[in-house]
Amino acid sequence: MNDDVQTGSAAAWVLVPDEATIHLSTRSEIGNNDFAGSAQLTPIGDAATFCADSDIHDGPCSRALRISADRYRGEIAVAFDSVDENRVAIDALIVTREGQPHGIPYHDVVSGRRGAVETVSLFIGMREA
Repeated sequence: MNDDVQTGSAAAWVLVPDEATIHLSTRSEIGNNDFAGSAQLTPIGDAATFCADSDIHDGPCSRALRISADRYRGEIAVAFDSVDENRVAIDALIVTREGQPHGIPYHDVVSGRRGAVETVSLFIGMREA
């Protein structure tokens, strides 16, 4: 049974093995780079790490996941800055230290114009070694 959940505005992975890596990216589907992407990943009880636009825009921005954190929460945000409608793909993938994908990759396409912001919430549960 797979308990991972991927919906339009949230992604959750469970039983993630120690030393896995999450890869996050944002990219325009129509070649319009008038947007900014960012991500925040916070181990519960610890300081957040960030992916700036320069890291995640056409990414991936990669961050290690450690069992010592037990759980992570995070968010990917896309801020639009185009007069015309833009379409931006948001992707998140967890890969084990052996290089195998873990769970269901997240993929969604969001649309917006200048001033609009779309977000995706991330939830990650680690598994004991």
